[in-house]
Amino acid sequence: MTEKLNWKELCYISFMIVNEHRKLKDFENYWGSHSNITNENLIFDFVLKKGIVDQDWFDNRLKHTSIERIDDLYKVIVNEEHNMLDELNNLITKK
Repeated sequence: MTEKLNWKELCYISFMIVNEHRKLKDFENYWGSHSNITNENLIFDFVLKKGIVDQDWFDNRLKHTSIERIDDLYKVIVNEEHNMLDELNNLITKK
């Protein structure tokens, strides 16, 4: 069962993804660390629980590096942000 995503959660997960990408890119020993595994699990569990992506999405990226998977997930999140903004705009401009 998926839960509806709200703007605050979307901003939070977007921040987590960007932060995780930065750490993976900038810190040589970060990949595979306890912090990395914990953060990725939090991110992945969240996007699955909220129905942003499904298990097939992850299965299709089994051979991706952590950075590639995080980058792909960020693109999905940005798309979700655009969809939410479009919905808000439609509500505001609806006559």
